[in-house]
Amino acid sequence: MSIEERPYSVSPDVLAVQETFNEMYDAHIDSYYQMICSQPHEQTSLYISVTNRCNLNCEYCYDKKSQPPFQEPVDMTPELVVSIFKQIKNPLYVFVLGGEPFLNPSAVEAVLDLCPSRVGISTNGYIANERIDQLLKKIVTRSREGRSGMLQFSCDLGGVSHKRHTEKEQQIENTLMHFADICGRHMKIKYTLTNEDIPSIEDISKWYWDRNLFIQYDYADGAYGDGFPSDLSDENMNHVYHFILESLHALFSQWLKNPDNLKIAIRAKVLVQHVFAGTIEQITNESPRLASCNVLGHSYYIGPSGKLYPCHRFKNHRERYGNLGENVLEGIKQFHCDVTPVIRDYCRNCLYRGTCGSFCSAIIYGYGHRSVIGRCKFIGAERDAVLSFLLDEKIRFHPQIDQFLSIIKKFSPFLTIKF
Repeated sequence: MSIEERPYSVSPDVLAVQETFNEMYDAHIDSYYQMICSQPHEQTSLYISVTNRCNLNCEYCYDKKSQPPFQEPVDMTPELVVSIFKQIKNPLYVFVLGGEPFLNPSAVEAVLDLCPSRVGISTNGYIANERIDQLLKKIVTRSREGRSGMLQFSCDLGGVSHKRHTEKEQQIENTLMHFADICGRHMKIKYTLTNEDIPSIEDISKWYWDRNLFIQYDYADGAYGDGFPSDLSDENMNHVYHFILESLHALFSQWLKNPDNLKIAIRAKVLVQHVFAGTIEQITNESPRLASCNVLGHSYYIGPSGKLYPCHRFKNHRERYGNLGENVLEGIKQFHCDVTPVIRDYCRNCLYRGTCGSFCSAIIYGYGHRSVIGRCKFIGAERDAVLSFLLDEKIRFHPQIDQFLSIIKKFSPFLTIKF
């Protein structure tokens, strides 16, 4: 079950670029899979879960089965954080998650103190006190010292579905603005959309933009919970495409009036951060995109007890790999050998196979493509919108577009590999 058509029209230039990358992808598919099953990245990213405890009960959470009451509560110790950075001394990027990380502030502080590279921290905003304020200030201080950091505030204020079961909305809004006052541009909103939310995406975005906040969207697909099927309607896919395209044009026009206002460009960057940066890099490198999580050794997930896994979303294979040790890479190599042939069959005819990099191949392997087809369409619509923006003649040949895109490209999280 691949995406073989779109419910809207794109320009011939967009079609030509996508077809070129699809042809390159098809021509090199064998060497691609041989590579990702044999050549590990020398510099990996880390996803560090500092606790499995959480203070919310979001319907679409993919980590529920790892949390109490299904599992015993586990908090990572600061000593364990020290041991992680002794073994993996210079990670490309570190993302701190949970559960709710701020339930274990000591471990979060240890990561901020010890990590030499970029750090992101996820929070739901339900814990706010002086200790947390000090951690937020450390994020800003690190960034000033050249070790950039970002707070990701997961939120559904201003939305429709409220699948996060948010309570005390005024309190959360106050916390949101308090955190933003401390972090400034080092904080973004992570909003996980459902089908019910998408028709209101303009109003949701306005709610955050009116408060000078940066918002990034995800889609609550079947990779959450138990891998249930989750599709995106043609109407909603069309809505996402036109909203992103119109927003990028509007933000570029606003930025032209005040090029020194970095916040406007960052707003565009965060709105479609992974897709925008990845698309620019792909066009620059003239190479098909590889899914970052498909590349062997690109990232490791470390649980609160110190166990290391090849993926932070795939529950069924986690216990195969054990603790950090000499044979971990061999186990993860086998994991990718298991996964990639299945993904190859599922995605063989997809419109976006040469430009993709956002679906989780482990989830497809475990649950089937129907579990992520909605998210594939959501990201596909974003990708079409970004390409349509970049290939618009008024944009391509604008004298200031390179300056605008240089802000978007900064701190790009993706690595593409030339064939």
